[in-house]
Amino acid sequence: VDALVKEGPSAAGAAAASEGAAEAASEAAGEEAKTFAVQLSMDVASATLGTGVFALVAAYGVTRVLATFTSEMRTAVFARVSADAYTNINESIFLKLHGMELNYHLSRKTGGITKVLDRGSRAFSSMAWCTMFVIVPTGFEMSLVSLLLQQQVGVEFVATALSAVVVYIVWTTKVTNWRAKFRDAYNAEETRTSSMVVDSLLNYETVKYFGNEQFEARRLRSANEKMNSYVVRLDQSMSMLNFGQQAIFIAAATASIYLASTGVLAGTMTVGDLVLVDALLLQLYTPLSWLGIVYREMTTSTQNMQAMLGLLNRPSLMIDAPDAKPFEYKGGEIVLENATFKYGGKAVLNNVSLRIAP
Repeated sequence: VDALVKEGPSAAGAAAASEGAAEAASEAAGEEAKTFAVQLSMDVASATLGTGVFALVAAYGVTRVLATFTSEMRTAVFARVSADAYTNINESIFLKLHGMELNYHLSRKTGGITKVLDRGSRAFSSMAWCTMFVIVPTGFEMSLVSLLLQQQVGVEFVATALSAVVVYIVWTTKVTNWRAKFRDAYNAEETRTSSMVVDSLLNYETVKYFGNEQFEARRLRSANEKMNSYVVRLDQSMSMLNFGQQAIFIAAATASIYLASTGVLAGTMTVGDLVLVDALLLQLYTPLSWLGIVYREMTTSTQNMQAMLGLLNRPSLMIDAPDAKPFEYKGGEIVLENATFKYGGKAVLNNVSLRIAP
């Protein structure tokens, strides 16, 4: 797949992807700067209403605009990479299918093959997006948050935040792996349903000839009902996953705010420190809320890419001989002399002669 992506315009796209990853890191740094500006504004405002407050407020606005700008730029930069990858991979699979023998296509379901082609082509873009614009920036942001918490408020806040992250990751991974069986079953049913629809429409004349429209409709309804049962399970398990994630966040945030409030009452922390703790924890947990979706997307993309690679790696029975030479037209013509053909005792052709020039 990597070789496919590097073909053509995608070679330039790789450089754009690297730039996009750098922009994602810049976005994370911008968010931390924005949060730090809020904390400084609170502390300065508590002491005096001098001109420094307005400078800090302006810094907050600038960093917020910067964070929004880099967020949108990463989408713009990655768009070309994603489009080139989809085009190259899709074309390679299409040519591979045309290179397969007739028996392969006769024994396969056309609808299922088209699903594999579409899913596999999009899987690479999904994995690249999740890696460059979610996993890497989130790890970078976690490092910044931990460093700021340790320097500004103390190690106990870092321990609370990281403990919540560990529990969150364990919970998300366990539940997502449990949900994977529902996703696999849904994909299988979706492929089967798609194949059923395409094959039924391709054989429209046969269905119409035997008057089996209602029979085909009942088959489709049964397949859709089975597929929808897995959709319900996926949605219900997603609700359970989201509730557990939010419960972990709320527990960690409550503990951190309690520690900060105690410090403010004791005089060891300022109001700005309390705001900083709340803002940094929110900044840390917001990208983590996508972890379940990212993990599921990467798992699904891996499965789709495996199906696609299995198709690409399947050998074709139509193999040229080692000494095969390309066809060269050197002239010629088709000649029939006194051709006679009978079918069912009736003569169709009787002593027909013709000459077909090239």
